[in-house]
Amino acid sequence: MGGTYVQVGMGKRVVGFPVAEMCEKDITAKGCFRYGPGDFELAMELVRGGRVRLDGLVSHVFPFERATEAWEMAGRGVGGKVVIEGPRDREEMEG
Repeated sequence: MGGTYVQVGMGKRVVGFPVAEMCEKDITAKGCFRYGPGDFELAMELVRGGRVRLDGLVSHVFPFERATEAWEMAGRGVGGKVVIEGPRDREEMEG
């Protein structure tokens, strides 16, 4: 047996693990932060080159005025990526 579990991203502050089962199956646990220097440029290159598709990634887009609703939805784990638009200028909103 054996294997490695890698936690990518922060996740919840405290998570329970079945320690006995991990030991019995000789599982190694490792942590990994979300990103590092140069990762954004690499990601953009992968998207530009068509190697990563973003279709369907964003499930909901909220105007800035509904940011609280967006945070609540994301907190419930509804959908995929929830995006909050930046605030708009008053002139842009009226025009």
